[in-house]
Amino acid sequence: MAQYQQCENKNNTHAGSVVSLCTCTFVQAYLLISLFPYAGFMSMQLIPTLTEDTAGTYAGLIASAFMVGRAVSAYPWGIICDIYGRKPALIGSLVLSALFSFLFGISTSFLSALMMRFCLGFCNSLQATVKTVVTEIAKGDERLEARGTGLVVGMRGIGLLLSPAIGGLLANPMKQYPDAVPAFSEDVLSRFPYFLPNLIGSIFCILSALSVEALVEETLVENRSVKYFCGDIFKYTRRKISKMIEHQPSSSEESQSLDVNTNDSHGTMNQSSDQLNGNNKEPPMAAIWRRDSTRHHLMAYWLFSFVVVAVDEAFPLYCIAALSLSEASIGTILSVSGVLFAIAQYCTFATLVSQLGLYRATTVGAFLGVPLMTLIPIANVLYHADQRIPAYSVLAILMGLSKVFSCLCFAGLAIMTNRTVPASLRATTNGLSGVGGSVAKAFGPLFAGCLVSLSFSIWGGSLLIWSTIGLLGVTVYLYMAR
Repeated sequence: MAQYQQCENKNNTHAGSVVSLCTCTFVQAYLLISLFPYAGFMSMQLIPTLTEDTAGTYAGLIASAFMVGRAVSAYPWGIICDIYGRKPALIGSLVLSALFSFLFGISTSFLSALMMRFCLGFCNSLQATVKTVVTEIAKGDERLEARGTGLVVGMRGIGLLLSPAIGGLLANPMKQYPDAVPAFSEDVLSRFPYFLPNLIGSIFCILSALSVEALVEETLVENRSVKYFCGDIFKYTRRKISKMIEHQPSSSEESQSLDVNTNDSHGTMNQSSDQLNGNNKEPPMAAIWRRDSTRHHLMAYWLFSFVVVAVDEAFPLYCIAALSLSEASIGTILSVSGVLFAIAQYCTFATLVSQLGLYRATTVGAFLGVPLMTLIPIANVLYHADQRIPAYSVLAILMGLSKVFSCLCFAGLAIMTNRTVPASLRATTNGLSGVGGSVAKAFGPLFAGCLVSLSFSIWGGSLLIWSTIGLLGVTVYLYMAR
């Protein structure tokens, strides 16, 4: 009886933590791509000389700024997570993200919008930290690990589908719903037409931070108190400046990311010999990178991230340029795909993993996740033949299925990557994963924006867009399956 009660308590604690982590992944997805349906319109508002045909590149820049910020900060966030703990990193990211989401919504120039998006990405460590915690809260139970990872990655997929829908429905309410806007908010929403979806993002961040504080257990046993953070950063910066002035770099200092008094009873910021697998002269990044399986999984994740985020950016731009759809129409299509995804994602993940195994299920996800989008020109033909409902249905189904299999691939890669490194390097590994993934996701929207603009201004149209993206998806699958 006591053993049964202990097992029940473990499952309840795990379930509560997974629910909270799901809110974090939804928030991260919302912050990343909720602006995709209106990024082009926002660019045209901030730069009045732009047109629908030329706004794609600028929309890609705004979207990419978030991932540039994440690329700069992802690895340091991983180290901070391995030192101060997982919960402080999650809560700090959520609170700072709430601030910069709010500020992005009230941007009055293209440059300020770029800066706020960069800061929003710079302060965001959610994805890497969540991938670390979801493995550690399973405490070695592979069944709980697979279930938790499937739910967390699945919620991110739901976020990737619903976030553009929410963003599109809430963007520029004075234009979309002029009779429904309360009189007291007309002045604010007229001056800042894209404030509302970003205010909702800030609210999501605060609610998620509260859930983390209440439900997520700290999984880093020996963590340094966060109250030492500012002092540690000051000491680290002062040491680096002194070293630069003296021109006498120390090899031992180069091998460490941060360093404080090792006799401190609250812990140390050194990368310990355990973290470096017995070699305290080897930087943690090198210890991770020399593992062949870890390197292969990281590269696969980065390449797949680039292609998937290119799909997320190209889809609304295609809908605007090829089909002349409004923000609300794009949001409706993505809402339908979100329903399809929510119904099919977890069942597909659990069934394929149990039937094929984790590796084969992951490669199936890579094979079907992106190449399916090459069928989108069918919707273009239907739309111009005045078959609007069938065209919208094709778009929603293809987008939903693409997300189902893409999330299957991401979940498999996350589990396999975490299993290739010891626990002491896990957060740093996910931080490194975040660096490459952020760079890939920064170039993805820019690539998609340029591709759409060139396709409709020079030659090729929708056929060139989706055949190019589909070919990239096949290339990533071949790399993963080799």
